[in-house]
Amino acid sequence: MRKNLWSSIYLIVIFALLVSGCSTLAMLKVHPKTYQELHFAKTEDDWTLELQRYYQKGHVQYKEPIILCHGMGYNSNFWAIDDKRSLAQYLADQGFDVWAVSLRGSGKSSKTGWFAFREILSVRFNDFTNVSMSADKLDWNIEDHIEKDIPALISKVQEVSGAESVNWVGHSMGSVIVFGFLELAENPEVIRNVVAISPPFTFLRPHNKMLSFLETHPYYIDLNLLVNQKNLYQFLVPLRGIFKDPLGDLFFKNKNMDEETIIRLYDDVVENISPGVAGQFRAMLKKGDFVSADGEMNYTENLDKVTLPVLLLVGRDDDLTPPETVRYGYRKLASRDKTYLEFSTLEGYSTDYGHDDLVIGKNVYNEVYPKISGWLKLRSK
Repeated sequence: MRKNLWSSIYLIVIFALLVSGCSTLAMLKVHPKTYQELHFAKTEDDWTLELQRYYQKGHVQYKEPIILCHGMGYNSNFWAIDDKRSLAQYLADQGFDVWAVSLRGSGKSSKTGWFAFREILSVRFNDFTNVSMSADKLDWNIEDHIEKDIPALISKVQEVSGAESVNWVGHSMGSVIVFGFLELAENPEVIRNVVAISPPFTFLRPHNKMLSFLETHPYYIDLNLLVNQKNLYQFLVPLRGIFKDPLGDLFFKNKNMDEETIIRLYDDVVENISPGVAGQFRAMLKKGDFVSADGEMNYTENLDKVTLPVLLLVGRDDDLTPPETVRYGYRKLASRDKTYLEFSTLEGYSTDYGHDDLVIGKNVYNEVYPKISGWLKLRSK
């Protein structure tokens, strides 16, 4: 009798431990191993573009892959800057097939020989993967990203994944170029949903102090084209406590960034900017809208051609793309399914977010990433 009693107690304990263990694993949200693959795409004008793929075998639940596109002067490392701030990893954990891309001139994508020569002191030697000395690769502008880079990137993702359409998640310039693509493309249906983080649709006047400085002192932008910006920012890393980046507030708020993340940003993400792209940015400051290099196409005014689902995110304390500029774009969009989210303490978030903070800030894993993932899940097959 006593033996049967102890046997029963033993079985109950084992059952309780098993149930407890399963519950603990569920709470921890244990995911399969994430695989990373390096791919390259060729554009119609013979530039090579880098794509970093993140996915979990047997755990991909959605047919449409997600393309993550960085902003001006950055590369694909922006989307996986460290273990705590990796939107690429987070979305892969949620069951998506994720592709972080580097536009021409950045990451392991094609770079001009002039850039490579200036970067000879750089510790990022693996970025010289596709250096070109060709005279036709000395410069490029935003139209090259819109008309050549985007089609090549989408085509490569389709080829490897077998998907008919993709989701596009872009930050800053990486978000507005996809609207330019959608306005001009013969097959805009190749993109199913767009998430635009801090999109510079327009620059309303009067400018803030930082943007006014850039507009009235064009030599500052020109100087950055002569000086190796990538090496400059790497040089500034040990001097951060002594020297303050004069334009730092345009891109992030120190209060919302870990110091290690800022160092990684300077070391592994910042890239040189081409004269063509810099010239268009300068023209945008003067004209106010997002326009083509020749001034013939006003992408901001043509936002009413965009009809697919769009999620817009902006930080309340963003000095480069303030909330009112993003709301302006929101009103222009013809999409019936469009969502605007502003990240501020008034909306219940931990802080008023800045420009880059929405992707690599302190609390993005709990506050921003779930919003992006949840919105995409509702609209993905």
